[in-house]
Amino acid sequence: MKQPNSEGRLPDFIHIGGMKCGSTSLFHYMRAHPEVGTSKYKQTYFFNDRKDARGEREGNWHQGLDWYRKEWPANGKVIYEGMSLGYSDWPNEQGIPARIARIVPHARFIYMVRNPVDRAVSHWMNSFAKSMEHRPIEEALLTDIEDYRANPYVRRGLYAMQLKQYLAEFDDMSRFLVVPFDDFRDRRRETLHTIFNFMGVDADYWSKEFDIIHHPASLQRRKNAVGMFIQQTIGERIYYRLRSYQRHWMETLLYRAFSKRIERPVLAPEVRQKLQDRFTADIEELSVITGQSFHGWLK
Repeated sequence: MKQPNSEGRLPDFIHIGGMKCGSTSLFHYMRAHPEVGTSKYKQTYFFNDRKDARGEREGNWHQGLDWYRKEWPANGKVIYEGMSLGYSDWPNEQGIPARIARIVPHARFIYMVRNPVDRAVSHWMNSFAKSMEHRPIEEALLTDIEDYRANPYVRRGLYAMQLKQYLAEFDDMSRFLVVPFDDFRDRRRETLHTIFNFMGVDADYWSKEFDIIHHPASLQRRKNAVGMFIQQTIGERIYYRLRSYQRHWMETLLYRAFSKRIERPVLAPEVRQKLQDRFTADIEELSVITGQSFHGWLK
């Protein structure tokens, strides 16, 4: 149970990405570990300092350090912050590593990465389900493919580029644990052992909670005309003011009857190859930076 933070503790470990790489599941697994303290909700958005296109503030940096301290429990051998959107979205989001270095200079980092083409497909499904994306997948993924500033599906999959923003402030790779999504999905016990060992908590601890996959892409749904009407007349007014768990329940309870399940699309071979070619240089650089081989993504 979360206790008041009377000691002013701040996170020891921060999850910096990537989007659609298992961050929600990992947050729930951290909450289940008795030696790990977390915030009540996955995303604090504290180090974000920008406004989104709707004019709603998408960051909490303006709230100040006292606000941030109140997010954390006093109990727990270590404190873990789940990934907030934008923590690995440079240059769309700028200054986040510098703010972390200023506030939590002792921080260590977990960075979950996934075949960037597969990640882009899941990203499109997520955006399409939320009616943030209306283009067919191949058009969306290939438009401005060389311009990472204009193409978020490419930008968020350039892991080496994103990681280097943090290394500019924390020049020590031993402070970073880069976790392949495939290992997290297919070898969860061994991968959680590695993560918990990195964090200095009981690496052999196991909970039935670790068998649950949270927010799988297979459950993504897109709203029909009625669902879009509700979103435009009611949802838009409140959605971006809600916490992530409140957004989830809003989607589940309010829109389910007015939405349709999205099947995971299969990219045409030539489209997949174009995307893979775009990511090749970054994949090779990521392998060099981390000392881990990600060349299997190129097959």
